[in-house]
Amino acid sequence: MTRSDTGRAISRIAMNSVSRGYVVQADRSCGSGRRPGFGNRPLPVNFFDVARFNSDTLTPMRGAGRLLALCRNMVVQPVRIPYHPRWKCAITVFQPRAEWFQGCLECLHPFVSVEAAGAEVARDYVCASPAQAVRVERMLLRHAWVLHSQQRVERIGSTSYWTRAHKSGLVVYADHMHKHSVPGLPQPCCHTEIRLRGVRDLRAAGLWKLGDFIQFDWDAFWRDRIRFYALPHEKGALGRLADSRSTNTRTAATYRNWVDEASLPGVGFVLQNFALAHGAVKGRLVELSADRWLDAVCRSDKRVLRY
Repeated sequence: MTRSDTGRAISRIAMNSVSRGYVVQADRSCGSGRRPGFGNRPLPVNFFDVARFNSDTLTPMRGAGRLLALCRNMVVQPVRIPYHPRWKCAITVFQPRAEWFQGCLECLHPFVSVEAAGAEVARDYVCASPAQAVRVERMLLRHAWVLHSQQRVERIGSTSYWTRAHKSGLVVYADHMHKHSVPGLPQPCCHTEIRLRGVRDLRAAGLWKLGDFIQFDWDAFWRDRIRFYALPHEKGALGRLADSRSTNTRTAATYRNWVDEASLPGVGFVLQNFALAHGAVKGRLVELSADRWLDAVCRSDKRVLRY
């Protein structure tokens, strides 16, 4: 596949995503003269990977068969929740289109209550090549700080987990194809998702009823949970920024070791791990917008990513 073919393929994904109801951001070329394989800006595609609901009746919907065409799969089954006996049925939908939520509202029987029980909020950075997807993943690990997460990033296989001890957290991997690829044309991507698995997480994200999924503010969701930062050009400088002492009396080797201790095999430096160990650094780094970070990653622009 040539670079022009990959560009057309990503454009087709954008058109297909809009027609199917997925939320995408406009694709922008990075121009010519860049590294081979990184000519197109990764295309962010927002969607719900999984959504779960509880209903207060065993048969909450009529004519639900038509909803199957608007998602990858849907499961409706009886459920018994000891601490919430009101809920009698669980609805789980996988990779629904935006139209699915409106269609579900129309299929509900009158006076049936349906409440959100869980969600996996996803953003895929659709790329021109597997190498670009891996690069986006590594640059995200290097420059992203996930707010309200106090767990070190763990690497299990080819997947990075910002938390495994709690019910929710960020998950990132780059070895699978985009789940909403154009049929017959699978596209590499860096997949990111935040799993919301509790009333507190769902409410904080503004997800309560079916209608909330229709009006979901994707940009606000990601902006409130992830920050991106530029890093100093060398390890010693980053270590000195993290030193809580008023005078940097530690050796350069100590500072470099701090950075190495925050790295993971196969992916390199992880900002989250470094900031958890050395909290003083968080207020001393230069913040980047998500859009500027992605542009700089695409262009391999070290003037933006490092200073």
